[in-house]
Amino acid sequence: MMLRQVALWALVAWAVLAFVPVRGQDQPQAADAAIAGVTQTHQRQDGNRIVAGTGTFPNVQMREVALGQAATWLVGVPQGDGAQWYAALADGRVLVIGDEGPEALAIQLAPGQPFAVVAREDGTSEIVFTDGVQESALTSVTLLDNGTRLTITPAGEIVSDGMPGRITLPVAAPPDARIALSASGLAATYTQTSSDRYAHGILGDTLEGTHLLVLDADSLNVVADVALPPNDVFEGLMPLWADVDGDGAADLVTMVSNADVGTRLRIYRADGSVLAESAPIGRGFRWRHALAFA
Repeated sequence: MMLRQVALWALVAWAVLAFVPVRGQDQPQAADAAIAGVTQTHQRQDGNRIVAGTGTFPNVQMREVALGQAATWLVGVPQGDGAQWYAALADGRVLVIGDEGPEALAIQLAPGQPFAVVAREDGTSEIVFTDGVQESALTSVTLLDNGTRLTITPAGEIVSDGMPGRITLPVAAPPDARIALSASGLAATYTQTSSDRYAHGILGDTLEGTHLLVLDADSLNVVADVALPPNDVFEGLMPLWADVDGDGAADLVTMVSNADVGTRLRIYRADGSVLAESAPIGRGFRWRHALAFA
């Protein structure tokens, strides 16, 4: 297939803030309204940074809100013609910011602990986070339909916290890795961190994953484990799921980098086989990244 058919949108932002409406911090219950979407600071659980609708950034209303201290995480949700924001502060307190200004929620996170927001079809929403799991302060929470949370620890472990219990899988994931979830219940992330294959440190560290790991999200059983050649790394925080070839099954869009020839786009099937790839850009240490598929 021709890779120019893949539309990759470059979004320039330090953090991508995403959208959904809001309730509280309850554990998701089976009797709750169906989940319409789950939002993290990285936009969508499948890793694809697509936003519905249109608009222009010059035509926005600017607001300044005093939080009292730095926010470590922000998630925004639409509310009518406006927006509502959740801010996790450095001390773990959580503020919700609406038209009336900031209001403290009865939630105490660990300092730096990430969270997600669940939007339900009845218009309510809630904050979701893990309880009793030491998470990396650079990752995010992935939520399964049954309420199970997937996350990554500072030691590079994948933790499944929920149904039927807690499962820990040591995989040497980078501390800023995210877990991308497909609609069919597969989880994918980068693992087996290397600090010397591609030591660029452009965005603050030299840690890159060298394996693409695909798991059954419920059991954490391994579906595929793709190891790159010794000089290659996976760039980015996570792969993104998208049906690239139109066969009805989600594929994994990745960026593979090499210090000699630079970055190439490579698309894998869920079983780890290569579907397509581009030529490398020809020079190492030059930035190219796949942020969205449409």
